[in-house]
Amino acid sequence: MAFFIGYGCAALAPLLVGALRDATGTFTLAFGALGAIGLLMLVPIAWLRRTILHPVKAR
Repeated sequence: MAFFIGYGCAALAPLLVGALRDATGTFTLAFGALGAIGLLMLVPIAWLRRTILHPVKAR
């Protein structure tokens, strides 16, 4: 399932970037969107790292 979603996103990204470039005439919006997605991915990474370093103990 992880590979399916990962490869699906990897296959759709160039199409979406191309569509944004065709619509706006520049890559600025496309690169901004990719940067924003990259920053949003840091949130779950930080949460997972905190969970791994400090696991919740069962009661």
